[in-house]
Amino acid sequence: MVYMSLACRALLGLVFLAAVVAKLRNGAQIRSFVAATGRLAPRSLTGRVPAGVLAGAVASAEVAAVVLLAVPATAAWGFAVAGGLALVLAAAIVAALRRGERGSCNCFGATQRPVSASHVVRNLLLAAGAGLGIVTTLAGEGGTEPALALLAVVAGGVVALLLIIADDIAALFRPLDPSGRRPTG
Repeated sequence: MVYMSLACRALLGLVFLAAVVAKLRNGAQIRSFVAATGRLAPRSLTGRVPAGVLAGAVASAEVAAVVLLAVPATAAWGFAVAGGLALVLAAAIVAALRRGERGSCNCFGATQRPVSASHVVRNLLLAAGAGLGIVTTLAGEGGTEPALALLAVVAGGVVALLLIIADDIAALFRPLDPSGRRPTG
């Protein structure tokens, strides 16, 4: 169980670290993230809370998840924050898709790729990973073999990387448009 917990901690910690760094790396990225948050958030919420505040809450939750997951004693709380955030983001994307919103989510920085069901699936997978992480963390920590612990962290890192670049991987399989280019959406 300890190795699964380590793999889940690496997976979620790296995904949320990559997300927050990409969104906040410079002023243009921050502005783009705030605009995307305003577009994608439910209208009932954006009518009462400014997009900048919502974006700040998302970024703060991402940072909190990373920090909590990094410390073994707080890992269960980190999984709870990461899982809750992933579910909230999935719900926001579903609501945006139902409204016909096709703008970018800026999940990992500025991109031209519009939100889609694949973003919902990714967030549901992250939430499932958080659930698995909570269960394996609360099941108890035992002794660890350093080599197996490293393998678990590397495995979580590989899955994190695949989720981070999933849009790019999917783009490779999109058919070419009449001009010979791959569509961005």
